This record gives sequence, C-alpha cells and structure tokens, in this order.
Amino acid sequence: MADSTIALKDVENWIRNEFLPKKYHQSFSKQKLGVQSGGVL
Repeated sequence: MADSTIALKDVENWIRNEFLPKKYHQSFSKQKLGVQSGGVL
C-alpha cells in the first residue's frame, strides 16, 4: 500500500490555508490545543 502521509498533509494545508479562510473570512493556523478532563456528555 502506498504511503499517503504527504498527500494528507497537503490536503490539510490546503483546507487550512485556502478553503476555510475563504468560507469563514478569517485566518486559521495549525496549533496544538490542551484538553481538560471531567466534561459531561
């Protein structure tokens, strides 16, 4: 099976840099977010 890691990163970058800003009229960036436990569903 072919490694699709590079293609996935290209798609993620395109969505973040091209699609989302045009759709929502604001910039987006790649960043890690902290997660807190104890939430209720």
